[in-house]
Amino acid sequence: MEDGSPVSLQARPKNKKVKKEIKYMPKMKSKKALTKRIKVTGSGKVCRHHAYVSHLAPHKTHKQKRHLRKETSVSKSDMKRIKYLIQE
Repeated sequence: MEDGSPVSLQARPKNKKVKKEIKYMPKMKSKKALTKRIKVTGSGKVCRHHAYVSHLAPHKTHKQKRHLRKETSVSKSDMKRIKYLIQE
């Protein structure tokens, strides 16, 4: 040992087979903040609420406030990002 030869650690016996454990990555969680704000329709479209509704309502017209109450669908350019975040 003192002559510089490598120290042999306990080697496993050659006649025993060792099972390899396959480790998978954990499943990604969906972003709960987003899932509370959107709704997925039966056809797969994603609906969301309009912005500009929460405050400063007196200077908006009645027609504008009425149209903002309704839900609208998410644009096609945002669909890939939204689907990734909600894991669907």
